[in-house]
Amino acid sequence: MRALIIRHDHVSHAGYVGARLAERGFVPYEVAVVPAQRFHSPDVRVAFPHPTDFDVVMSLGAPWSAYDTEAIGTWIGDELALPAEAVRADVPVLGICFGAQAPAAALGGTAEPAPRFEHGWHAVSSHERT
Repeated sequence: MRALIIRHDHVSHAGYVGARLAERGFVPYEVAVVPAQRFHSPDVRVAFPHPTDFDVVMSLGAPWSAYDTEAIGTWIGDELALPAEAVRADVPVLGICFGAQAPAAALGGTAEPAPRFEHGWHAVSSHERT
């Protein structure tokens, strides 16, 4: 099984979630979006792989907002297309921080700050729409 892990900057990494994926037999394939030397000007070119080549997609955090298309520029459109395509193909998507903003924006929703600080593991509930 293959896991696509999208790292938006040189600081973010898959951490404990990546370790749990590995424990469960997933082989990570990391895409680094913005290299360290472009951290303050993230408008780089990126070739994202096709999400259906993977069994799961995990998109990590970033210091930018997925809604700040002017600052990000060049790659945000391709990034937003990736989770939308994954969802259409029934490939599970996990987004953390910026990585949660991207699929929300791609699927017509929004993400906003939580009403209280969250750090570590928390229970998550879903309100399935029909």
